[in-house]
Amino acid sequence: MKRMLVAMIAVVLALGACDGGEDAAMDVADPERYCEVAQSLDQAGEEEIEVDFESATPDPETVRAEFSDFVADHAEEMDEAERLAPPEIADDVAALNETIRTVAETGDLSAFDESEEGDQRIREFESRVCGTDS
Repeated sequence: MKRMLVAMIAVVLALGACDGGEDAAMDVADPERYCEVAQSLDQAGEEEIEVDFESATPDPETVRAEFSDFVADHAEEMDEAERLAPPEIADDVAALNETIRTVAETGDLSAFDESEEGDQRIREFESRVCGTDS
């Protein structure tokens, strides 16, 4: 489960990777850059989010703290992801961003249950565009 959640976060964050400069409002999807950043952020998520997702009931306070730190460190990229997301997954990326922020506030991983279909669409997009098996 940890790999799935980290992959979901990486997908969301990777969609938003760019320099965030003054042209950020005019960002467009860049599949090649997206793929590079998705792989990089997947690794960052594995390293930064230290929650035992295998446990039947992960400690909500630990989950909250880990996700809160992650969101604080990557908030700019998450916001940018919504601007960069291709139309076919834009709503899913926005919903997943909201879910990640909810988990950061509450520590309740069940928030991800409602984003499973959107996560699947994002993973299918990544598989098709990046050639990854996520």
